[in-house]
Amino acid sequence: ILIPINFNRLNTKNINNANALNYNIKENSLVTKHVKNSIKVNNLKLDLNQFMFAKSEGNYLEIYLNKQHPNKILIRVTLKNLEALLKTYPNIIKTHRSYLVNSNYIEKINGNAQGYQLHINKYIVPVSRNMIANFNLSMKHI
Repeated sequence: ILIPINFNRLNTKNINNANALNYNIKENSLVTKHVKNSIKVNNLKLDLNQFMFAKSEGNYLEIYLNKQHPNKILIRVTLKNLEALLKTYPNIIKTHRSYLVNSNYIEKINGNAQGYQLHINKYIVPVSRNMIANFNLSMKHI
C-alpha cells in the first residue's frame, strides 16, 4: 500500500513542479543569455552559445551542439572535468550523473515519479531524482 501512495505523491509533485518550470521557461524564452566566452577542451574550441548538452559515455563525452542542424562531437574527457571547466557559467546544470545541460536550450519539462525529462531540440534528457532539488534551485536563479 505504501508504494502506490508514494508513487502517486511523487508523480503529482513532479508534474506540478515541471508545469511551474515550464511556465518560467515560457516567460524567460524572450531573454536569451549569451556567453561571450568559449572554452578549449582537448584542442576543441567549444562555443558555449552553441552547447546544448553533454552526455557521458565512460571517459568519453558526446557534446551536442546547435548550429543549423544539431550535431554531436565525441571527445575523450570526463564529465567531471567538463563540469569543472563550466562551473562558472550558471546556465550549465548537471541534471544526471551522465548529463550536463545548457538551460537556454530547454524547450519543455515533463515530470513523473522518476524525475523530470527535459526536451532539448529533438532530444530527451533525464533529470534524476537526486538532482531535482539542485535543478529546481538552478532554474529559479537563472
